[in-house]
Amino acid sequence: MPRSAPPSTEPATDQWNPVAAVAAWAVPGLGHALLGDVRRGVALGLVISAVFAAGLWVGGPDVVDSQRHRLTFLGQALIGPTLIVDRWADGLRARSATDRPMPDADPPYSPAFGRSREVAVLYTVSAGLLNLLVVLDVLHRRAPARPGRRKNDPSSREAEPTDAPRPAPTPTPPAPRPS
Repeated sequence: MPRSAPPSTEPATDQWNPVAAVAAWAVPGLGHALLGDVRRGVALGLVISAVFAAGLWVGGPDVVDSQRHRLTFLGQALIGPTLIVDRWADGLRARSATDRPMPDADPPYSPAFGRSREVAVLYTVSAGLLNLLVVLDVLHRRAPARPGRRKNDPSSREAEPTDAPRPAPTPTPPAPRPS
């Protein structure tokens, strides 16, 4: 019969961080920074923002469209700044439809079509799904004991010489006896 694991000395408490999760949705990486893991927050924020920005660069702001492409917008809306881009794109679409002084003038905005739009949508939705993983990680993560250091990280422990001889304890003189 297999033995059961010995009971843990740590109390089994769940720690939920809804404020940090909302911050991670609004600004990628901010949730980890609020919990004290700044390096991880910066790295995740840079990667997710770069993937999202690459999608906007390839396809323009039209790839974020809550009116015509609702399903892809659900994936994109997993990042807070998507809502700002959607409103900006709506304004550009409205202005390009009404502000043409002459029919042959270049519009202030031209949407992406074809493969470039597909690639751009793929990038922005991927960034949203990555941010969902980050939000879920922040939602149920314990704050590190010391900011900037993880509990089980061997590089954060102080180096202890294992083979070095220990110094001999110094003898203490005996206490004088009262007479």
